[in-house]
Parts: sequence; C-alpha cells; structure tokens
Amino acid sequence: MRAHERLGGVTVEQYGVAPDTIDLAKADVREKIVGRAVDVVKRGGFDGVHYDIEIVPDGHAGYPALLDLTRARLPDRQLSVAVLCGWSPEYMRSFAGSCDSIDLMACDLSSRDASAYVEQMAVLTERLCDALRGTRCRFTMGIPSYEEKNAQHDPSVENVQTALLGVRTGLGRVRANDAFKGVAVYSQWTTDDREWKDLEDGWPLR
Repeated sequence: MRAHERLGGVTVEQYGVAPDTIDLAKADVREKIVGRAVDVVKRGGFDGVHYDIEIVPDGHAGYPALLDLTRARLPDRQLSVAVLCGWSPEYMRSFAGSCDSIDLMACDLSSRDASAYVEQMAVLTERLCDALRGTRCRFTMGIPSYEEKNAQHDPSVENVQTALLGVRTGLGRVRANDAFKGVAVYSQWTTDDREWKDLEDGWPLR
C-alpha cells in the first residue's frame, strides 16, 4: 500500500476567475502548487502526491507543465492524477513520461442504456492500454458504486457490474495490457456488501 497526499482544486476554465480557482496557464500558479506538494509530501512522509484538479480542458499546455515540474522537484516520489473522461489518449500520453499513474474517473457518462455504458468502458480501457503502452505510466479505471441519480448518472446503468464487464471487454480486445493497473471503486463509503461481492465475483484477474 502507498499513501499519497491529495491536492485538489477547480480551474478558471470551469468556474471563472476567482480567489479560489486555479489558472494552470500561469507559471507562478504552477510553482505555488508544486511548492505546496513538495512541502506536504516531505513533511508528512507520503509516498507521493495525487492531483485532482477539475476541470482541465483537453490539450491544455499548463497541465503537462505542472506534472513535469512536480517530477523534477519530487523525482523519487510517486505522482498520480485523477482525470475525467473527455481527454484524448494522445493528450494523456503527452505527460505519461512524468506521471506514474492515471486514475480515469469513468463515472457520470450520462449513459441511459447498460449495453452502451459497457461499450463506453470497453473503448476507454482499450484506448488507454494502447496510448500508454511502452511508457512509465499505468492507469486505473474508476468505477461507480454510488446510488445518486441525476442527469449524468443512472445507477441502474452505471454500476459495479456493468463497469467491470466493460473493462474486461476492453482488456480482451488489446494486444497487451501492461499499462493497465486495475480498478478503483468510487466510493468506498457508498459500496455495500452486494457491490463488494460483485467486485470479487466480476474481477477474475488477480
């Protein structure tokens, strides 16, 4: 087990310019973020840092620059990032040299049909396996176990069973799955006994 310090925030692109939003296009902002990461990781004795910054537009140059700077300042620590669906595989590969792990939050995909969600998960898994092959970076698929129903999430469609089926389907299509790290349930506190059993029964890869 490795313990990572989570550093999160929201971007100007998503919420506009405000005292509590992040503009990754600015070098001084990136410096402050990395300075905070270095301080917290070293004082707290963490194995690494986990960035959860929402929402960064696909192709934004500031994000790879942030990760490059973090890697330079914390060369011997783990660096992981949480990303939402919507980034191109090419963009994620562009910073795979600096990042150890990408946690793709494959939730809230607005699916209204279980078979369509399975295919979405399969395609995402397949594309990341291909995009990250041969890099230092591996990826984890974040799968949903929460029951909240809204415009982005229908728990009868997006759930542990359908997500696992989609991931397994995607892994079955690729030539190599060395970039695949595993699945991560979101979230632990919403996962009931039935869903834990679904995870055990539906995940044959050990």
